[in-house]
Amino acid sequence: MVSFTVSKKTAGRGIVVFKVTNVGKVGHAFEINRRKTRVLSHSKSATLRVTFLRKGHYAYQCTTNGHATARMKGAFTIT
Repeated sequence: MVSFTVSKKTAGRGIVVFKVTNVGKVGHAFEINRRKTRVLSHSKSATLRVTFLRKGHYAYQCTTNGHATARMKGAFTIT
């Protein structure tokens, strides 16, 4: 099974910091609002700082081929 787990699903406008850790066995990369991490191998982490200027729902996904289709995606809400 492939999935993402986010600790919070909402934040206010401004800079949001995503700390991404791959606990899977294959490489994964995290993308949101046209910003993305490098491909992370097992147990590797990356920090992604994203500025959100507008309220709304922002899709996130794994950019590894076929992973978003396999439910490695979701929505993050800016309030």
